[in-house]
Amino acid sequence: MKNILFSCLFLTGLMSASASAALISPTSLNPDTMGYFSSLHLPEYAVDGSGMDGGLPLTPDSVVLATTQDTGNTWLARSGASESGNTTIYFNFDFGNNDSGITLGSFYLWNYHDPDNANQAHHTGIGVNEFSLTFYDDLDGEGGAIGSTERLFASAAIPDADVTAQMFSFDVVHDVLSVGMTIYSNHGSRFPPGFHEVAFSADSDSSVPVPPTLLLILTSLVLLKTYSKKNTL
Repeated sequence: MKNILFSCLFLTGLMSASASAALISPTSLNPDTMGYFSSLHLPEYAVDGSGMDGGLPLTPDSVVLATTQDTGNTWLARSGASESGNTTIYFNFDFGNNDSGITLGSFYLWNYHDPDNANQAHHTGIGVNEFSLTFYDDLDGEGGAIGSTERLFASAAIPDADVTAQMFSFDVVHDVLSVGMTIYSNHGSRFPPGFHEVAFSADSDSSVPVPPTLLLILTSLVLLKTYSKKNTL
């Protein structure tokens, strides 16, 4: 019985550690032609953990508190950036060795919110709506494209609530040095699109097993059944 309990506790700890594993933050954000709205909404604010409860490293459980102001911790495109059509920004992964990239399988987005603005449409409408990702084997979207996603859709932030991560999984891509995020629309605001923070993970949703609670129950039942059989022999 002690061995069974140890196995169950070990499995629980393993799954908990996996659920809170650190994510990969880009080393920089190149806004390209999208620029930035003001000095209060610089590109680096969206990849440096600013405004996040707990800062870096981020985990899937990291949040932007409902009371966090949108200045000094969000990236917002320049005025008119999206009026000419689809626009792309680039996340770089320059860890000092440009000859080899990283492996990516999921994208995490903490969308824009503004708790200090009484206009609800403005509060949530700036957040990214439709977008897609393209993966490159060089920085700033240079070199060759080595993978891409279909068009994806992000939810608007909920007013007066903590902003939690939205996860988007894709087929695992290797040797990535930059990711281009093409933004097609926001959630209806006349202002340009923006977001609080982004991060990535090497794991894809397709590699995640059944929910941890169910897996623990099933494993415990199998172990208990095995133990019972041994005692009846």
